[in-house]
Amino acid sequence: MKEKIKKCSKLKIIIKDKSENKTIKIPSIPFWLLDILGNTAIKFVEIAFKYKKSFKGDEKYLIEVFKEINLHQMLNELKNYGQFDLVYVEDREDEIKISVI
Repeated sequence: MKEKIKKCSKLKIIIKDKSENKTIKIPSIPFWLLDILGNTAIKFVEIAFKYKKSFKGDEKYLIEVFKEINLHQMLNELKNYGQFDLVYVEDREDEIKISVI
């Protein structure tokens, strides 16, 4: 029997500084808020580049990349995978973990 995967709805960020023995736990960020803020940022970038007179090669490429991003679809895909660590980086002094919960 196939186990049902619980849909996730938030992103959790934890940063640990082992040298100073400090931990920063950023409150969980709901996907709906990430969707709104991300799409707003993409629109601002599009507007800013629309009124710029000249472009460098990299800037034109970035505009096209931003236009192709479908943040809503990307967040919906993350929801369907269940809980997992999206990013986990650790070295001798620091640890950064971004989890989908």
